[in-house]
Amino acid sequence: MILRLLKSSLVAVAVSAGASTVPAAAQQPGFSAADLPVVMTAYVEAVIDMRAAYETCAPADKRPADWEQGADLLVESLKAAGLTTGVTSALGARLAAPVVPFAGDCAGEQALLFSGVPAGYGWADYHREVLDRNGIRIVEPGASDARLEAVRAVVAEALPRQRRMLVCLSLFEPQNFLAAFSDWNGLVAKAAQAFADAGLGPEAYGPILDGALSRAVFAPAPDRAAASADCMANQDWMNRFSTFAWYSFASDIEAALKDGKP
Repeated sequence: MILRLLKSSLVAVAVSAGASTVPAAAQQPGFSAADLPVVMTAYVEAVIDMRAAYETCAPADKRPADWEQGADLLVESLKAAGLTTGVTSALGARLAAPVVPFAGDCAGEQALLFSGVPAGYGWADYHREVLDRNGIRIVEPGASDARLEAVRAVVAEALPRQRRMLVCLSLFEPQNFLAAFSDWNGLVAKAAQAFADAGLGPEAYGPILDGALSRAVFAPAPDRAAASADCMANQDWMNRFSTFAWYSFASDIEAALKDGKP
């Protein structure tokens, strides 16, 4: 949204005086898959121009900080929103380009027409607010290694047990095998949602969870007699199934994402 700031001052001064209230109707999300690349390309070009005005015209202490962090956040959020790699790569390249000095008059009307960044905001804050207002999920870049390592530990512990449970069910309880196969995929989907709720997109959870789906975990026993004997000798799989211990998978992932501990 553009505000005409009727003051002969630098961009930074105009920004501090010009915090605006966006009408409720303007805050409603509503970008189709076809609209999103169009509006976000225009948005990126506008913030690049606005940054140029700040860098050229405003005192150093009035310029919004964290341009690179904001650019990373914006690109990761747009990837998660479904923009193609080609579009997000192009937008990322534009955001990474060196600043081109503002060519206009710093005290002129063009500079004063920029809506500006609210006082105290950095570029990451600015992008977060825009994305949130428009119903685009915010994806924070660079999840901590501790959180992802904790999730990997949960998955590494769960999958061998789940694999054995599914194999034994397929041999002795075919009706429950079908239900367990399907339900496990649902738990993996809930785990993916836990990543999303933590601000992490498919690029973070895909490499971890794709191999946890039932089709990746289960394979028919090549030697049914040997597998049956193993299932009878150690019936921990039956306890795992009957007590629904395997149903904790998604909540265990969620807990690991919160505190970085498996």
